[in-house]
Amino acid sequence: MSTTNGAHTANGGRSDDGKVRVAIVGVGNCANSFIQGIQYYNPKIFIKYFQNSKPLPVDTVVRSERLLHCLNEKLDPREVVGFLTDVSGEAHRERFRQAQYALVPVVVDDSVDHRLVVGFFNNPDQLNLNTQEFVPVLECSPGVILFLHIGVQ
Repeated sequence: MSTTNGAHTANGGRSDDGKVRVAIVGVGNCANSFIQGIQYYNPKIFIKYFQNSKPLPVDTVVRSERLLHCLNEKLDPREVVGFLTDVSGEAHRERFRQAQYALVPVVVDDSVDHRLVVGFFNNPDQLNLNTQEFVPVLECSPGVILFLHIGVQ
């Protein structure tokens, strides 16, 4: 089968209709940059093709990056911090991976045995933490708290 500019000829393939077809591979910053580029360089194209689209669900990675963003600004990039959450099992592992990804280059360890501990909670109001041992230093966003772990160097 011969092709012209990426479009297949009429023997069962796509016809060359002059349209540019784009697929977004990946999530987060790459897709965001692509969409911002479309909006900046030709907003009419963006509006024409996306105005009737339903809103996409917020990706959990993007959501985690947004929630944990202020910690990235406050933590030393060479820091190793602990991790604490109010969920268990696979939900705990997923939250931990999200925190690791969102806080790069800070190293997040799945342990509270560190001077600073990142809390990533669903219901922070229902926590039963010893406030003599874990002192809140910064409430970054709903459910995201940076704790100072007293007694750990």
